[in-house]
Amino acid sequence: MKRTRLICFILAAMMLLSSVAFAAGYAKLQRGDRGTRVQELQTMLSWLGYSVTVDGKYGPATEQAVRAFQKNQGLQQDGVAGNQTLGRLYALTGSTATAPAVTAAPGGTTVPGGQYQWSGKLKRGDSGTGVTRLQAALARLGYTVVADGKFGWATETALRSFQRAQGLSVDGVAGANTFAKINQLLGGTGTVPATPAPTASFPTATPSGGTTVYVKLQRGDVGQEVSRLQAALRSLGYDITVDGKYGYATQQAVKAFQRTQKLSVDGVAGAQTQGRLHQMTNGGTVTATPAPTSAAGKGTLARVNTGGARLSLMSSQNADGRVLDTIPDQTYVVVTSRGAVWSAVTYGNLSGYVQTAFLTFSGETPAVTATPTATATSAATTPAAGTAGSARVSTSNGGYLNLRAYASDSARVIDKIDNGTTLTLLAYGDVWSQVVYNGKTGYVMTRFLQIVQTTATPGAATAIPSPAASPTPSYDTKVFTRTLRSGATGKDVTLLQQRLAALNYLTTQQVSGTYNVATLNAVKVFQQMNGLSVDGVAGKNTFEKLFSSSALRYTSDMASYSNLHIYYQSADPDLVDDIERMQTRLKELGYTVSVTGKFDENTYMAVLAFQLRNDLPVTGVATPAMQARLFGASPQPASAKASYELEDGAGYMVGPDKSSVKLLHWYNDIKPNLKSGNTLLVYDPDTHLSWNLSVYAPGRHCDSEPTTLRDTLIMFRSFGKPSWDIQIVYIFLPSGQWTMAAMHNHPHLTGGISANGFDGHLCVHFLRDMDECRKNDPDYGVNNQNALREAWKKLTGITVN
Repeated sequence: MKRTRLICFILAAMMLLSSVAFAAGYAKLQRGDRGTRVQELQTMLSWLGYSVTVDGKYGPATEQAVRAFQKNQGLQQDGVAGNQTLGRLYALTGSTATAPAVTAAPGGTTVPGGQYQWSGKLKRGDSGTGVTRLQAALARLGYTVVADGKFGWATETALRSFQRAQGLSVDGVAGANTFAKINQLLGGTGTVPATPAPTASFPTATPSGGTTVYVKLQRGDVGQEVSRLQAALRSLGYDITVDGKYGYATQQAVKAFQRTQKLSVDGVAGAQTQGRLHQMTNGGTVTATPAPTSAAGKGTLARVNTGGARLSLMSSQNADGRVLDTIPDQTYVVVTSRGAVWSAVTYGNLSGYVQTAFLTFSGETPAVTATPTATATSAATTPAAGTAGSARVSTSNGGYLNLRAYASDSARVIDKIDNGTTLTLLAYGDVWSQVVYNGKTGYVMTRFLQIVQTTATPGAATAIPSPAASPTPSYDTKVFTRTLRSGATGKDVTLLQQRLAALNYLTTQQVSGTYNVATLNAVKVFQQMNGLSVDGVAGKNTFEKLFSSSALRYTSDMASYSNLHIYYQSADPDLVDDIERMQTRLKELGYTVSVTGKFDENTYMAVLAFQLRNDLPVTGVATPAMQARLFGASPQPASAKASYELEDGAGYMVGPDKSSVKLLHWYNDIKPNLKSGNTLLVYDPDTHLSWNLSVYAPGRHCDSEPTTLRDTLIMFRSFGKPSWDIQIVYIFLPSGQWTMAAMHNHPHLTGGISANGFDGHLCVHFLRDMDECRKNDPDYGVNNQNALREAWKKLTGITVN
């Protein structure tokens, strides 16, 4: 009996050991835990796009990230990383969907290896484990996406950026080539170490056979590789934010770097560009020199003050010397000998000479407006403010001169001008001058110009004029008596072409007297840039604008501007930077707007306000014409007087007697007698304000738009800024009847009236049958019908089914 019991005990023990040996499991992790396993948990969560700090401490943020992961995976949301949660994490961040479980063992931190296994294609709208694995891989490669298993807009955007960066077909669909590239970049192991905070460290590439292979980066890309690129550019003095998003500012910085290095200037960071960056930053070790703690026995401390540019350290005291290095703005140097023009300094381990005008010594006012003696313009050759002619770049230190988009040292640099270059001078100012270089119109600091020739401009103002404010001939209605279009010939065509050439839309060689293809295209561009209807036909509106003082001169950089609309709430990534730049500049000028990268309602109202203060067509669209004025010289701030303002009491009227207001049916009573172009009088019973709407397209409801700018402004005064909120109004119909209706004031899609301050149309909802509305206009349409019925009952006490 004892022997039998012993055998049974041994068998039971073997079975227990066997179950322990072969049962796979993970030791539970929860809030309060610390150590390497928590660190590993945090690393995997961060790979999947969850916001968590990898610090080895299981705190509230880690618990929240675990809950979010559990929710997306359909697991119990308890914030505890148990066997199921860890198993799913290892499967998704490892290499296969059936990753072998890791036996719970002290200090065990192995992530399963092998390659991801894929099948078929994944595209927007898909969901499931395959999508989650794709998102996990993209997140681990540095793209902004959360692994929630739903292939939506964010996933498609990240995938397109990945495909673009890898030279794949950019279609937003994950197929065989995309999967193969993901496996290649993940090294075939499924393991990617946690990426440290971005630095300027290079190469940003995959070693292959001992050769550095740089991954091409371009606009639209996101991730750690972009952050490293930005950090390297910033370490070289380029004014750029390290945010991991390859937007407009990054593209411009890359172009500027390529230009200085005599590389192909395309704004794309390819192998040559990144290789040169790697070489120049020495792996990311270049930083601005910190302030020395003491200069005792060596010289005097001074700070470089250039207004943002880098200062050349020269081998000798003249502009023809060799450039030893360039010193970032606001960097401290030790001055061993101070001179009137040149000072001997020590910067790092180098000794050389810099211009004294760009040094600020302790207790002195920064000499940011000082003009170095070597480049001073004599009184005899200094033109009067506002005159034009030509000028030569003279930087004394031999460096290039920044050409900026508008007259501010914080403005975007649109080109670099080599020392000694002769420029066309459009306007001369005390601090800034407007010039033309390589077909680009921009602004340079006057102190770096030597005047070659000047041409007085009668009545020129002391301030630099806007690019739009150019002396113009008057619009002669006796000459322009007909509408000009393709094939037309004659004196009026010649005068039209000459004016287009004067504004840079045509060359002088294209003035032929025949309305040809070049003229047609030039007129279209002019119309687009100046806020007109674009049809290529020159009629009264085009003539009036073309020969006005507000006609916008064309510059090559305008081609980079895109029309920006209020419906870009979730903008194409390429437009986010453009919107942010616009918002930043509007905010600088005092307009009420936040820098969000989204064209929201506040941005719309700021655009309207800017257009009203800058002699622009008031459309609510941030057109190329508006952006050119915004980034040009002397745009009018929010404090300036608007060209049109509503008077007190504008739109006020005594409303109809309530007994005369009906609840007319859209299909039965209203639509049969209504057509596009009809006018509706709107009365708001809450504010007692009224305005006109023009019928745009009668459909299931009445698409309409404010008839004039005045109508739009009254509507905004009544309802507030653009909103989808439903408002109850009374409408006076062309039939002579008043009826109750519901509407909003948010512009969307298209409209038929230009310069009414409303970018698109709005919707007016009249009474409809609920069954029909639920079928054809669920959600917002039904909400309008409910609001109408509720308001009618409140007004009359009558319930409508």
